[in-house]
Amino acid sequence: NAQVQKWINYYVGKGKSYFRRHGERAGKFAPLMSEILAHYDMPRDLIFLAMAESGFSNSATSHAAAVGPWQFMPATGKEYNLKIDYFVDERRDPLKATVAASKFLRDLYSQFGNWSLAKAGYNAGGGKIQRAINRYDTKNFWEIAQGSYLKNETKDYVPKINALAIIGKNLKAFGFEDFEFMEPLNFEEVVVPPATDIYKMAEVLKVPFEGLKELNPEILRWHSPVGKSYLLKVPVGRSSDWDYDKDAKVVKATDFQIYNAKTSCSLSKVANQCGVKLSALEALNSSLGNRVDAGDAVKLPFREDHEASMNMYSNIKATRIVERPRRETRAERRLAARHSKLSRSKRHIASTRSSSSKDKKSSRKKVYVVANGDTLWDVARKNKTSIHTLMKANYKVAKNGVIKPGDKLKIQ
Repeated sequence: NAQVQKWINYYVGKGKSYFRRHGERAGKFAPLMSEILAHYDMPRDLIFLAMAESGFSNSATSHAAAVGPWQFMPATGKEYNLKIDYFVDERRDPLKATVAASKFLRDLYSQFGNWSLAKAGYNAGGGKIQRAINRYDTKNFWEIAQGSYLKNETKDYVPKINALAIIGKNLKAFGFEDFEFMEPLNFEEVVVPPATDIYKMAEVLKVPFEGLKELNPEILRWHSPVGKSYLLKVPVGRSSDWDYDKDAKVVKATDFQIYNAKTSCSLSKVANQCGVKLSALEALNSSLGNRVDAGDAVKLPFREDHEASMNMYSNIKATRIVERPRRETRAERRLAARHSKLSRSKRHIASTRSSSSKDKKSSRKKVYVVANGDTLWDVARKNKTSIHTLMKANYKVAKNGVIKPGDKLKIQ
């Protein structure tokens, strides 16, 4: 029909590069995905739903927080047994996510009885489609799409998938004669101990870290989950290089950056001081509870040789520090009051002394320009000073516990 033809015209015209890029990527993931669909008695053509959703990208993320090749929202992913926590997000696993998508689509088809409505339900939700059926008193998707109840995104969703399927199964007829499909995904699996350092594991297997991480896109960190063993995908032929009994201690994740508590405080206060989310510290320091005693070593999520600005840590860094030690707060207020008093008095002798004092101190200070992703903790650690000293010297810039890229901080 006209709606499908519109999308065919797009993919052989302006969207030709999109179809080629994502179609060639299908060579890597589609074979195993289609086998899983068939195992659950789903039409193999549903593979083109994943192409429409993400272009077969495991890292695809939408503005609405949908993630992975099948673009699962968190609630729906968990409903279909995909694990989503600090350590892993199985929505990114192309195989586990395909199993979940097969079950979700099977349920939608059972609810509506035809695939056009099942596809529309995957996009808009089963409840929305059921209300559309009730409103228009029809189960014909194309008739429902003529009304105003469904969003244009859903109206375009079904014909877009159909167009991708028609072109995908007739490549030469639509001018795609020189497709260079990626090699099919292939791997072996080995059991690794809790908190396995992926960098160390890559050294044992003699493979690049990036290649091992690519095979396990669901692992969000530089190590596997703590507390239990993990089934890790490894390149074909490398499982024989792994000896659990011999190598388990070698690959253990030990290279965490550490916060050494000088006084007793809450774990949430450590999280605020270090500029990371409390949930990250809780996941790594379950034995501490929410109470940190003087002398305790608190594991931070960052590897010793990593900068906190790396993409790996983007979703665990706090956007601002909302709680600060009282000593810092009192010092900041005293400094602010002193500055205000000097500004109001405008006495020549005071300004002269202040200027002279600044000149003397400037020779002992250096300036640090805040980089993207820096927190006060990062800057203090890099320059071997304390957060208290850093805030005291820069109370105007960092008075709310927040620094921005480009800010200039004085380092004493």
